Amino acid sequence: MEDCVSIGRAFGGGFGYPIVRKGEPIVFRRSYLMCLDRWGDAGAAGIGGADESPPDCPHAVFEDCTLVGPDNAVQILYPSRYVRVKFKDCRLIVLNFSQPRGTPSTGILCCEVAEPKFAHVDLEDCTLMGYKVFGTEGKEGQISYTTQGKVGAYVQFEQPVPDGFERLGHWPVEAFDALGPPKPGPSTE
Repeated sequence: MEDCVSIGRAFGGGFGYPIVRKGEPIVFRRSYLMCLDRWGDAGAAGIGGADESPPDCPHAVFEDCTLVGPDNAVQILYPSRYVRVKFKDCRLIVLNFSQPRGTPSTGILCCEVAEPKFAHVDLEDCTLMGYKVFGTEGKEGQISYTTQGKVGAYVQFEQPVPDGFERLGHWPVEAFDALGPPKPGPSTE
């Protein structure tokens, strides 16, 4: 999927339960994905994998994409087995910045699988905005991840920023400017 705007109720886009094929990832490039719902397993990108062991390469690669949702930018779907995804030069934005005493979002990257260890995320030169970086729907364990380059996170001030992330102390204006869908380009007619 390249140069697209995709807005949906539960998901802006995604994929469901493939087996990794080395050198043939699903690719999202220069696209804008938004979901409008915050309930259940909604996310700008809904992703799921079916590998029986941790894959060495990603199921999907998102390059220069903006993912926006009210609760999650990325929702790793139940009943995934092992799933791996890479984000490069992306903006992952969650609109709910509620305080801990309110109704905070479940995580910029949220995992609903039986065991969060089944999910792995590679982040390279990305900006994340939301209440907290990772969410596991109350399940024990953590999503595994790697960071490369500058990976910044603007989160609610009481929330931790995982190792490898730079805590952004000021509102990331450039990422926020990407909140709206891109304007259409010139006509090709």
